[in-house]
Amino acid sequence: MSEHDPDQPALPRLAPAELGPRVGAGAFDAFAVVGMGFLFFWIPFRVGAASLPVWALIAAVLGYAVVPLAAFQATLGMRIFGLELVSRDGTPPDFLDLLFREVIGRGYGPAAYLGAVVLGLIASMTGAAQFSAVLGGMGWGFALCSLLMLAAGLGHFVALGHPDRRTLADLLGKTMVIPRAMAAQQTDADADERAMLESSKRKKLIGLITFEIALVLGTVGLPFALSTRVKSNQEYAQDLKFDADAHRFEDSPSDQALAVRLASEYEERGQLYKAKAVRDRFEAARHATDNAREASLRKRLAEAPTDSDAADTLVDLLEDQNRVADARAVREASYKADPSPEAQASYGVWLYNHDLNQDAVTQLRA
Repeated sequence: MSEHDPDQPALPRLAPAELGPRVGAGAFDAFAVVGMGFLFFWIPFRVGAASLPVWALIAAVLGYAVVPLAAFQATLGMRIFGLELVSRDGTPPDFLDLLFREVIGRGYGPAAYLGAVVLGLIASMTGAAQFSAVLGGMGWGFALCSLLMLAAGLGHFVALGHPDRRTLADLLGKTMVIPRAMAAQQTDADADERAMLESSKRKKLIGLITFEIALVLGTVGLPFALSTRVKSNQEYAQDLKFDADAHRFEDSPSDQALAVRLASEYEERGQLYKAKAVRDRFEAARHATDNAREASLRKRLAEAPTDSDAADTLVDLLEDQNRVADARAVREASYKADPSPEAQASYGVWLYNHDLNQDAVTQLRA
């Protein structure tokens, strides 16, 4: 049945708001919605995340217009200009009607899509960003439909010829803009009812604030989530190997090959301080291990001065530490413990190999 069906109860007589305040409120709200949508688009774009112009503008419409209208029957602009939005029977509008009124009736949805296409094409041509959209087949058809629906913006002029000043958006959403003073008269109530209304308003305000915070976080966070690169199987396997090396290094910090590989991996990941920590720990562990080996070898030589294997191993250890003087002392003590010509000649060759030529000649002549 239509809203003029004689079998239905008579609708309340609601005086429409004047066109002047409505134009002012509409301009204020349009500027606010576009501004919010631009911020929701620009912030992720500026830091290199995925930019979603359509989602940004629709989120702005939801956050600035649809939800506040559902909760308090007015946007900020309408509140400033003393207006309120009601259904044709004077009750608060239905949420779905409001969504249809703002996104389609006022042309924000089609404008968002067409704006995204234009921005994307400009960004692609200038090399500022990559543009992903389906512009063939159904894509062009959807763009044409959006262009036609954008004509809904002209539906505001319908108010000039409509007796209750309802625009095309109002007709689609089954709503009507009235002065706020009239809305207060329609909801006249006693003290108990006013208290309940105030409590309801507070709950709605808390809910609105919570929704707005969640909307902002979701609108800004979604592009970053979509920009997060998923690791490939190869990268995942490399990470597992890296974690395994890190755990092995904790148990074997003196393993030189492991320390070098782990430090290099940290450097490739840009974690230079961790690479330095690995090298420092390796040096400390190797120093402790070398000290223990040196003490053990010296003990063996003290017990058996002619133990050539222990002497050679200790000399190699000292040479690795650039302690040539200490290595010479060990080599000299070894040949004195075994004064055979072979031992003396071996000592002379060692001196020659370490550029101690004069001492080498003397030793070899002996």
